[in-house]
Amino acid sequence: MRNWTDRYIGIPFIEGGRDFSGCDCAGLVLLALREECGISALDFTEYERLDFAGMAGYGKLGGLIERAMREWCGVDAPKAFDLARFYHGRFPCHVGLWTGHGNTFLHVDKRGTFARLTSMTDLSWGKRFFEFRRHREIT
Repeated sequence: MRNWTDRYIGIPFIEGGRDFSGCDCAGLVLLALREECGISALDFTEYERLDFAGMAGYGKLGGLIERAMREWCGVDAPKAFDLARFYHGRFPCHVGLWTGHGNTFLHVDKRGTFARLTSMTDLSWGKRFFEFRRHREIT
C-alpha cells in the first residue's frame, strides 16, 4: 500500500522551489498541502531573496514564517499534514510535515540533497524540534 509521502521522496532541494522539479523546505510543505489536501497555504514570500550566510537572514526568515503562521494553530498530538517546526541556529526556520505514520516527518534541507523521511529521534533534527502546528483547513 502506498503512502502519501511516496510522491515527494527524492524531490531535489532547490532554494525557492515550489513544485515537483525541486523545493526548499517551505516549498515542499506547500506542495504537499496543495496536492494532498487541496490547501493553498500562505507562502513565505521573499524566502528566496534572503541572505542565508548570516544569522540576520535567518532572523528575517523567522519573521516571515511567524506572519504565515496566522493560518496555523498549535497542537500537542500531531496528525498527518501537521507542520513540524525546527530551530536552525536561534530561529525556528526549518519546516516539514508530520507523516501520520511512525515517528517521522517529511522534509528537505540544504544538507540533504533530496526530500526524505526523518525520524524525530534523529539526533540532528530531534533535538532542534520547536513545535507542531495544524492548518486551519485541516480537521
